[in-house]
Amino acid sequence: MGYRAVFSLAFFFALCLPLSAQEESDKDKRDEAREKRLADMRQIAERFTVQVVTDDKPRKVPLMESPILRFNDPAREFHDATLWAWGDKGRPVCLLAIEQYGARWFECISLADAGLAADADALKWRPKSAGISLAPFPNAPMPAKSAARRMAQMKELLGKLSAYEVGKTGSRYELRLMARPLHRYQDLEAELQDGAIFAFAYGTNPELLAVIEARGTAEKSQWQVSFARCGTAELHVLFDKTEVFTLPYARGTTPADPYWNFSYRFAEKK
Repeated sequence: MGYRAVFSLAFFFALCLPLSAQEESDKDKRDEAREKRLADMRQIAERFTVQVVTDDKPRKVPLMESPILRFNDPAREFHDATLWAWGDKGRPVCLLAIEQYGARWFECISLADAGLAADADALKWRPKSAGISLAPFPNAPMPAKSAARRMAQMKELLGKLSAYEVGKTGSRYELRLMARPLHRYQDLEAELQDGAIFAFAYGTNPELLAVIEARGTAEKSQWQVSFARCGTAELHVLFDKTEVFTLPYARGTTPADPYWNFSYRFAEKK
C-alpha cells in the first residue's frame, strides 16, 4: 500500500470518528428526551384516581406500573404517546391515552361493565353507560385447556376480522391487527378463564380495541368479544365480509361518555 493510500485512509478515519461521536451524542440526547417524556406522562397518569362502584360500594382501582403501549403517529402530527391501564385482576376497568401534541391530548376509555369514576385536578369522568358489551364470537371453538393454545385461538379468531376507519374528511383508512396483545389477564373467581386486549391500529396508533375473553367454567366456557374506540373516527368491523360492529364519528364527547377526548394542561406540581 502506497503512502498516498495510507494517508487517504488516515484522513478518512479522522473524518468519520468525530461524526460517529456526534451521532452517538445525538442518540443519547434523543433517548434522554424520550425517557423524560415517559416520566412526564407517568406523572400525569398518577394524578388520576379511579374507582368502580359495585353493590353501592366504591373501590379504588390501582394504576398499572407501566403503560400497556407506547406509540406514535407522525402522519397525524404527534410523535409520542402512551396508553395506561387501571386494574388489578381481570380486565382493566379503563384506559388513558396521553398524546404529545402542542398541548397534550387525552382519551379516557372505559372497559367497565359497572359504575366507574375517575378524577384528576378539575377533571371528573363519570361515564353513564358501560364501556363494552361482550357477545359470543361467531363459530368459535371451545377455549383450549393450555394458555399457549388459548392465545393462539385468540389470534386466529381476531385474524378473521377486518377493520377500517373513516375520518372527518371522509377518507377511509384500513386498520391492521397488532400482532401482540396490549394486555392479558385472568380472574378465575369471576369465571374469566382468559382474556386479552388487542388493538387494530393505523401504523402503531391504536384506533379500535378488541376485548376477547374465555368466559365460563374450566369445563365449559366460550369465547366472547367486544370492541371499544380509541379515537374519534367512524369505525367498522367485518367478519367474513359482513359488518358486525360499527361506531359513528365521535363528535363533542363529554365526561358522561364511555369515551371522552379532550385537551388539558395540568399545572406543574410544586
